[in-house]
Amino acid sequence: MILEKSPQKFVSKSEMDGSNLKISKDFGNWARANGMHTMNLSSIFCDGFSFTRFSGGDWLYTDESHLSISGAALAIPLFESVFQKLELLS
Repeated sequence: MILEKSPQKFVSKSEMDGSNLKISKDFGNWARANGMHTMNLSSIFCDGFSFTRFSGGDWLYTDESHLSISGAALAIPLFESVFQKLELLS
């Protein structure tokens, strides 16, 4: 299969905010209203100006919004920290 267009390795913060921010906020509000927790992973992938989708020779996303195994691995420390605070890990 030949891709017509290569995926972007970096996306501007404003572009990501424009496409995902409202959906993310709406989902977060719904989750909290229903007793659920959400996590914002932006700090892992964003330097304040752009989001990286590629690092260390690996793609961090499998598509526009789903983490690859490499991307998910970067999120593990954040998940562990939150789970410890919620006393889900011993």
